Amino acid sequence: MESVKSGGLSHLSYLLGDESAGVCAVIDPRRDVEIYLGSMLAWKAAGYPLE
Repeated sequence: MESVKSGGLSHLSYLLGDESAGVCAVIDPRRDVEIYLGSMLAWKAAGYPLE
């Protein structure tokens, strides 16, 4: 699980991954999704089998 804080706002979103299923989900996402895509690519590079 990774929490993402939006600067200037009191807003947190969460990126959750399930290694056994190879999926992840974003809870309460912010509008700019690049941060989530970057995190997923980093997780994949670390060996998590996300698709």
